[in-house]
Amino acid sequence: MPKGQRLVRRRRRSRRPQDEERVTGHVAPRSVTPNTPQARVVQLQRQVGNRAVQHLLAQREEKKEPEPKPPEKDESVEKAPVTVGQISIERPKIEYYDVSGNTLLDASKQVLKSGEWYEYEYEYATKSEKGVVAQVDVTVTPTLRLPRWRGIGWEQASDREKAEWMRLLSVMEVPPAKFEDETELPTVWLDPNWEAVPDTVKGEWRAMLLSMQGEEEGYADVIHRRALVLQQRMLGRPDGQAKEIFDQFLKDLKVEREKYDRQTKFGEKKKISLEASAMVQ
Repeated sequence: MPKGQRLVRRRRRSRRPQDEERVTGHVAPRSVTPNTPQARVVQLQRQVGNRAVQHLLAQREEKKEPEPKPPEKDESVEKAPVTVGQISIERPKIEYYDVSGNTLLDASKQVLKSGEWYEYEYEYATKSEKGVVAQVDVTVTPTLRLPRWRGIGWEQASDREKAEWMRLLSVMEVPPAKFEDETELPTVWLDPNWEAVPDTVKGEWRAMLLSMQGEEEGYADVIHRRALVLQQRMLGRPDGQAKEIFDQFLKDLKVEREKYDRQTKFGEKKKISLEASAMVQ
């Protein structure tokens, strides 16, 4: 043992029942002889005490308020549309080229193929919150190449042929001078983890796009639908992925344009059917 320290030993005193009562407040049961008046009193006290405790517990249970139920999911809030950006279709650039021919048929054969007489330049601008894309503005500038029947063939063409030529050109609809639309989409369509989205939600999105495809009559309608797809793909994604998403969008756009071109013909105006469109995802 280190020098300067003493080991103090204390004697442990046995605690009497009276001491126990003073320290803990607990009354130690005393031995009683059964069937004596004192035993009957103790037993009665115990019975009364048990009933009192049970009665007290029952009162607490009655006063206990039920646990609050978790708030139910409000689907209307989830599907409430949110502003996701603006789609702007600029005034188209018109480029004319001349065709010649002695007849309407000869002139029609010189018209550019459907995939060559128009093109669109897409631009986008994103606004982010905490590094995540929260808004996408899409601007599209169309370029249309329209034929002009020139020369002696046109001058000598009959009124019927000239009227038919003008009808054929009318199918090449020129979009409005400028089209702007503030886009709103339901929040359930903006989940960045699209692969994990329930099939019902995906079905709603695809059904809307296919419905828009079925109603498309002019190129402004086509552009508007494609811009919606671009917005939906970018929203909720990290800001650094925007260019990658845009590049993939252009690739898918090329695939869809090829399908469109196979179904269009100069002078024919009809609705396009693209059930397997790359734009519908």
